[in-house]
Amino acid sequence: MALERWKLAQRVTRLPAFVFTQQDGNRISQTTCQRHHARLCAELMLPRITLHQLRHSAATLMLELGVPAKIVQEILGHRSIRTTLDTYVHVSEAMQRQALESVEQTLVGTEVRTGNRKTLDGT
Repeated sequence: MALERWKLAQRVTRLPAFVFTQQDGNRISQTTCQRHHARLCAELMLPRITLHQLRHSAATLMLELGVPAKIVQEILGHRSIRTTLDTYVHVSEAMQRQALESVEQTLVGTEVRTGNRKTLDGT
């Protein structure tokens, strides 16, 4: 992955371990980073959201895609999975719908989508 390659390059060249850097490896100021991000969003005609909001979105998307919460925690670099789940992950409508469909399929049977419902005793 790109971030892994970047981290390795920083170790090899002994540059500081920052994600966003100037060409010489020194850290970019928060203001400069935000300005570049805003410009990129405008160029791509994307809604202007903060980098922190992107982090929240990435965590939620990973969980929606079925990535285990422990893996999401490690990717985000949290010491505790509780931080990941309580602070960064927002339950989306899609996640709620998927959970409810799973429960329904378990209780009613696998033919829920066709309208042929089964009772718990299989009739």
